Amino acid sequence: MMREPLPIIRLNEGDAVAFPAAFGDNFLRRCSRSTLGEAASYWTPVESEIKQSEAIFAAYRGSSRPTDRLLQRWPDLRLYHRQYIGVVRDGKMSIYSSFLPAGGPGEKDWRQRP
Repeated sequence: MMREPLPIIRLNEGDAVAFPAAFGDNFLRRCSRSTLGEAASYWTPVESEIKQSEAIFAAYRGSSRPTDRLLQRWPDLRLYHRQYIGVVRDGKMSIYSSFLPAGGPGEKDWRQRP
């Protein structure tokens, strides 16, 4: 856990933080769903990289429908906080994101705890 909250990155549809590379292993282990597996290394994405990732995700959401039969439409992302970390696997850099419901159980420390 970070001693101080990470600075907020303001996005079009919510707020985000970028966790330092040192939190990489802990970031992926806490995941409640399967991940892509172990990473070779981690890096800390900067604001412009996170905004680019958000734009790619927005384009995907705009061009496809949810695959879950129970979900009629995509959730409103303004209701979620995001946590980001950079991951390197097989020599490829990618940005891993975790979406947390604003006002949910992690509201108090979402900027300090992956």
